[in-house]
Amino acid sequence: MRYFLLLSLIFSMLSCSNNDNDIVQDEQQDQNVELKIKKFTITAVHANNLRNEYYFDEDAKPIQYFSTLNGIDGVKMDVSYNDSGQLLGVVGVLISEGQTAPWQHTEYGYNSSNEIEQINRFDEYGSDFGSLTATHFQDSIQVQREFGDDGDTSFTLIFGVNNMLTQENLEPHAWNPNPTVTKYTYSDGNLINIFSESGGITRLDTNFEHDDKKNPLYPVLMRDYKSFILDDIGLYLALNRTYSYSKNNIISYNELGSLRVITYQYNDLGYPISAEVTIDGQLYELFSYEYYQE
Repeated sequence: MRYFLLLSLIFSMLSCSNNDNDIVQDEQQDQNVELKIKKFTITAVHANNLRNEYYFDEDAKPIQYFSTLNGIDGVKMDVSYNDSGQLLGVVGVLISEGQTAPWQHTEYGYNSSNEIEQINRFDEYGSDFGSLTATHFQDSIQVQREFGDDGDTSFTLIFGVNNMLTQENLEPHAWNPNPTVTKYTYSDGNLINIFSESGGITRLDTNFEHDDKKNPLYPVLMRDYKSFILDDIGLYLALNRTYSYSKNNIISYNELGSLRVITYQYNDLGYPISAEVTIDGQLYELFSYEYYQE
C-alpha cells in the first residue's frame, strides 16, 4: 500500500512538472509570435472625433490613408508600388457626399542604386505643387526641397549606427535666417530625445518614455526607413512617424510645455489593441489597432 502511494505521488509530481513545462513553452511561443499591423486609427477627440485611418499590407507597406469625420466623406490617399516593392506614387482624392474629386498626387524617381532621388508633387489640376531632390552619400542625404520662393529649403540628413537618423541640418531660409540643427538620441532601439536649436535658441527638447511591448508600427518604418525619413511631401500622411520611430510603444512625452500620456490595452501576445492619449490629464486622442490573423 505504501509503495502504491509513493508511485502515485511520483506520477502526480511528474504530471505537474510537465504541465509547468507546457505553460512555459506556451509563453515562450507567444513571445515569438509576430503580428502584422493591418490598420491603425487615431480618433482626435479634441477635433470632433476626426478619424485618421492608416492601412497596411502584410509586407508592412502603407497602402492607404483615410481622414474622415463620418466614415464616408474626407481625404483618401492610395499608395502604389512596383514589383520590387519600391514606391511608385501616392494618389489623393477628396470625397464629398459619395462623390470623388482629384486631389494632390506624388511621383517618385530613383537613382542607379534604387534610392529615391526625386519626388514631385502635383495639385488636383496636374500642376507642379512642390518637389524634393535628394543626393545620397554613405552616411548622409543632401536634400533640396522646393515649394515656391518662400518655401524652398535645403537640409542634410545624417545617419549613424544602424543607419538611424541622428541629425538634421536645416540651412537658413525665408522663414528663418538662422541654421537649425535637430539631433535624435536613441537607447536600445527607442527614440528617447529630439533636440532642436536655431540661433542659440532651443526650439524643441522632447523626451520619450516607452513600455516594454512590441510596437507594430516599427516594422513599417524599418522596411524602408530612409524613404520614410526623406519623404515628407508624399508619405507624410501615410504613416504617423512619431509613433513609429521606436521598437517599443511610447507611453509619454513632453510637447510644447505639455505632457502627453498614452495608456495602452494589450492582447495576450503583448501587442497594443487600443490606447487613450491625454494631454495634461485631459482626453485628447484614441488609438485602435487591427492585425492580420496568423
